This record gives sequence, structure tokens and C-alpha cells, in this order.
Amino acid sequence: MVGTATTVAEARAWADVGADAVCASGTEAGGHRGTFLGDFTASQVGTLALVPQCVDAVNIPVIAAGGIIAPVIPPSIGMVLYGVAGQVSISKLFLAGIVPGLLMGLSIALACASVVSVMLSMIDDGHMKQ
Repeated sequence: MVGTATTVAEARAWADVGADAVCASGTEAGGHRGTFLGDFTASQVGTLALVPQCVDAVNIPVIAAGGIIAPVIPPSIGMVLYGVAGQVSISKLFLAGIVPGLLMGLSIALACASVVSVMLSMIDDGHMKQ
């Protein structure tokens, strides 16, 4: 079982109930964030800050979610600001960002699948404590 956490307290709660991993979801995750402990405003922590905090707090794998490749997939705010500041066509930037964004997304998906596959084989072989 993999639980989603938007705070360190939520990550600890998942570890306490026996989750196999926790998916740390920062503020960049958009509409799919599920805060379940405490106040919603207290969960407004970015992914880059939340993931290491969760790693330090729990002894189960932590997966980063949300905001990982958003800056390169059009239409990102950074891309629009660059287009305005550099007087570059936003539509050209949009077209130029689609292929790299999709390739990065595919690469990250394959890397995650590989890591999960290795971890599952290690659990099956008894190399990882549960």
C-alpha cells in the first residue's frame, strides 16, 4: 500500500499504519493533493522541501509527486514569462516544449518503474526489511 502525504505528520501516519511507501505531494501537485491531517494551509510545502523532510521522518520509501517536470511542459508560467521577457512567440515556445516535456515524462516514468521493479525483487528475495 502506498499512501499520499502533504506533510511530515501525514507521512508518519502512513508509516505507523504499515504503508509500504509514501508519496510526498508538494504544493506544485495541483488538484490531486489530498491533505488529511491538520489544516490545509499548513500543508503548503513545496516538493523540494517536503521530500527530504519525509525521508528523514520515516523508514519507508518516499516517492516525490507533483511539480517534477511542470516547468518544461507547456504552458508553464516560466515559459510564458521567458517568452514575454525575451519577446519570443509563446506559440513557438509551446511547440518547442511539447517533445522535451513528453520525453522527460516518459524517462521519469521508466526510471520509476525500474526502481519499483528492483525494490520489489529485493523484497521478494528478503533483502529489505518490511
